[in-house]
Amino acid sequence: ALALRPRPRRPPAVRRTDTVASSRPAFAASSPLSTAMSLGGFASAMALAIVIGLAAQGAVAVEIEANRQSALEAAWGQELDPETKVKAYSSPVKRVVNLLQKMKSELEAEADKESEMYDKMVCWCETNEKEKTKA
Repeated sequence: ALALRPRPRRPPAVRRTDTVASSRPAFAASSPLSTAMSLGGFASAMALAIVIGLAAQGAVAVEIEANRQSALEAAWGQELDPETKVKAYSSPVKRVVNLLQKMKSELEAEADKESEMYDKMVCWCETNEKEKTKA
Protein backbone atom coordinates (compact mmCIF):
# COMPACT_ATOMS: atom_id res chain seq x y z
CA ALA A 1 0.00 0.00 0.00
CA LEU A 2 1.25 3.40 -0.91
CA ALA A 3 1.17 5.84 1.99
CA LEU A 4 0.45 9.45 1.22
CA ARG A 5 2.61 11.85 3.15
CA PRO A 6 1.63 15.48 3.38
CA ARG A 7 4.16 18.01 2.28
CA PRO A 8 5.76 20.16 4.95
CA ARG A 9 3.91 23.36 5.70
CA ARG A 10 5.12 26.47 3.97
CA PRO A 11 4.64 29.98 5.20
CA PRO A 12 1.76 31.83 3.54
CA ALA A 13 2.53 32.94 0.03
CA VAL A 14 3.72 36.52 -0.23
CA ARG A 15 3.51 38.14 -3.62
CA ARG A 16 6.79 39.56 -4.75
CA THR A 17 7.23 41.63 -7.78
CA ASP A 18 10.76 40.49 -8.46
CA THR A 19 9.99 36.73 -8.70
CA VAL A 20 7.89 34.70 -11.09
CA ALA A 21 4.36 33.93 -9.84
CA SER A 22 3.68 30.41 -8.70
CA SER A 23 1.57 28.17 -10.95
CA ARG A 24 -0.42 26.94 -7.93
CA PRO A 25 -3.48 29.00 -7.01
CA ALA A 26 -3.63 30.60 -3.60
CA PHE A 27 -6.79 29.63 -1.70
CA ALA A 28 -8.45 32.43 0.19
CA ALA A 29 -10.75 30.33 2.37
CA SER A 30 -9.27 28.28 5.18
CA SER A 31 -11.48 25.20 4.79
CA PRO A 32 -10.09 21.70 5.36
CA LEU A 33 -10.26 21.09 1.62
CA SER A 34 -8.27 24.21 0.81
CA THR A 35 -5.71 23.33 3.48
CA ALA A 36 -5.36 19.84 2.05
CA MET A 37 -4.98 21.24 -1.46
CA SER A 38 -2.25 23.59 -0.32
CA LEU A 39 -0.43 20.87 1.65
CA GLY A 40 -0.42 17.92 -0.63
CA GLY A 41 -2.35 18.65 -3.74
CA PHE A 42 -5.15 16.63 -5.20
CA ALA A 43 -4.18 13.31 -3.56
CA SER A 44 -4.34 14.80 -0.07
CA ALA A 45 -7.68 16.42 -0.86
CA MET A 46 -9.07 13.08 -2.03
CA ALA A 47 -7.75 11.32 1.08
CA LEU A 48 -9.37 13.96 3.27
CA ALA A 49 -12.67 13.64 1.38
CA ILE A 50 -12.59 9.86 1.84
CA VAL A 51 -11.87 10.19 5.57
CA ILE A 52 -14.74 12.66 5.97
CA GLY A 53 -17.06 10.35 4.02
CA LEU A 54 -16.10 7.34 6.13
CA ALA A 55 -16.59 9.33 9.32
CA ALA A 56 -20.06 10.35 8.16
CA GLN A 57 -20.92 6.73 7.34
CA GLY A 58 -19.62 5.63 10.73
CA ALA A 59 -21.76 8.24 12.48
CA VAL A 60 -24.87 7.04 10.62
CA ALA A 61 -24.06 3.41 11.44
CA VAL A 62 -23.60 4.26 15.12
CA GLU A 63 -26.93 6.09 15.17
CA ILE A 64 -28.72 3.17 13.49
CA GLU A 65 -27.18 0.71 15.97
CA ALA A 66 -28.21 2.91 18.90
CA ASN A 67 -31.80 3.06 17.61
CA ARG A 68 -31.84 -0.73 17.13
CA GLN A 69 -30.49 -1.31 20.63
CA SER A 70 -33.08 0.96 22.25
CA ALA A 71 -35.89 -0.76 20.33
CA LEU A 72 -34.65 -4.18 21.49
CA GLU A 73 -34.40 -3.01 25.09
CA ALA A 74 -37.98 -1.71 24.96
CA ALA A 75 -39.28 -4.98 23.48
CA TRP A 76 -37.38 -7.12 25.97
CA GLY A 77 -38.55 -4.92 28.83
CA GLN A 78 -42.16 -5.57 27.88
CA GLU A 79 -41.57 -9.31 27.70
CA LEU A 80 -39.71 -9.47 31.00
CA ASP A 81 -42.07 -7.16 32.90
CA PRO A 82 -45.52 -7.70 31.38
CA GLU A 83 -48.40 -5.62 32.57
CA THR A 84 -50.21 -7.37 35.39
CA LYS A 85 -53.76 -8.30 34.60
CA VAL A 86 -56.32 -8.17 37.35
CA LYS A 87 -58.37 -11.34 37.50
CA ALA A 88 -61.71 -11.59 39.13
CA TYR A 89 -61.64 -13.37 42.46
CA SER A 90 -62.73 -17.00 42.34
CA SER A 91 -63.28 -18.98 45.46
CA PRO A 92 -61.23 -22.12 46.17
CA VAL A 93 -64.31 -24.28 45.63
CA LYS A 94 -64.88 -22.74 42.18
CA ARG A 95 -61.23 -23.35 41.27
CA VAL A 96 -61.52 -27.04 42.23
CA VAL A 97 -64.74 -27.39 40.23
CA ASN A 98 -63.06 -25.81 37.18
CA LEU A 99 -60.08 -28.16 37.57
CA LEU A 100 -62.36 -31.20 37.72
CA GLN A 101 -64.28 -30.05 34.62
CA LYS A 102 -61.02 -29.60 32.74
CA MET A 103 -59.85 -33.07 33.79
CA LYS A 104 -63.19 -34.56 32.69
CA SER A 105 -62.91 -33.03 29.21
CA GLU A 106 -59.31 -34.31 28.87
CA LEU A 107 -60.35 -37.83 29.94
CA GLU A 108 -63.23 -37.84 27.43
CA ALA A 109 -60.84 -36.80 24.64
CA GLU A 110 -58.39 -39.58 25.62
CA ALA A 111 -61.25 -42.11 25.75
CA ASP A 112 -62.29 -41.18 22.19
CA LYS A 113 -58.72 -41.65 20.94
CA GLU A 114 -58.43 -44.99 22.75
CA SER A 115 -61.70 -46.28 21.28
CA GLU A 116 -60.57 -45.34 17.75
CA MET A 117 -57.26 -47.14 18.30
CA TYR A 118 -59.08 -50.19 19.73
CA ASP A 119 -61.33 -50.36 16.67
CA LYS A 120 -58.28 -50.27 14.36
CA MET A 121 -56.53 -53.02 16.32
CA VAL A 122 -59.62 -55.26 16.32
CA CYS A 123 -59.98 -54.81 12.56
CA TRP A 124 -56.30 -55.60 12.04
CA CYS A 125 -56.49 -58.69 14.24
CA GLU A 126 -59.53 -60.03 12.40
CA THR A 127 -58.10 -59.44 8.92
CA ASN A 128 -54.70 -60.81 9.95
CA GLU A 129 -56.31 -63.95 11.43
CA LYS A 130 -58.28 -64.53 8.22
CA GLU A 131 -55.15 -64.17 6.09
CA LYS A 132 -53.27 -66.66 8.27
CA THR A 133 -56.04 -69.27 8.09
CA LYS A 134 -56.18 -68.96 4.29
CA ALA A 135 -52.46 -69.54 4.01
